[in-house]
Amino acid sequence: MSVQLPEAQRRLFKKMVRLTVEIHNDRKGCYGAGVVISRSGLILTADHNVVGAKTLTVRRCELAGRGWKITAKGRRIADVIFRDTKADVAVLKLRKPLKTQSVATLGDSDDLKVASPVYRVGRDDIPVAGGHVISFGKCDRIPEFGISIEGDYGGSGGPIFVFDEEIQLVGIMLRVDDDPESPPVAYAVPINTIKSRIFRRKVVREHLDQDD
Repeated sequence: MSVQLPEAQRRLFKKMVRLTVEIHNDRKGCYGAGVVISRSGLILTADHNVVGAKTLTVRRCELAGRGWKITAKGRRIADVIFRDTKADVAVLKLRKPLKTQSVATLGDSDDLKVASPVYRVGRDDIPVAGGHVISFGKCDRIPEFGISIEGDYGGSGGPIFVFDEEIQLVGIMLRVDDDPESPPVAYAVPINTIKSRIFRRKVVREHLDQDD
């Protein structure tokens, strides 16, 4: 089962939600989540969120004043600048980055261990949740880790965070195990895999270098 979210964690989750964006694929009529990783407006999301689209509608997220619901505000256009279909990760670039947009700090996913506490943000019926790492493995030879955390398909592409003095991005949620007879499990690609497979690509690196 997912970890309960006490009221004391609201401030922590507010910060996590501000790093998260809602992504609409108008061509497919579907939506998911993403996370902002640079002041130049780069966004990580799941590749299956962008299939069939060259541009997507992006809205930034905030935690509602009451309850644990997320509201989405504004409307920006982002271009798909890189897709890694095998890893199921895509990179978007906002045409007009927001000057006030919070940017995620990249963590080290190699530090994760079984039972490590993690948190996720998404755009599904369970938008904020906490859980623990329960497994490490590979899918089509791409590293991934499993989390005892609830989620649904609108959460695809959403960030997986750890909190150790500061909020750090350690993965991108890709899919959930929707077997009703089994405990909830979500699967994520580690941020270190994204760094090695995607951040070295010229079209991505040149935008990341703008933040240096």
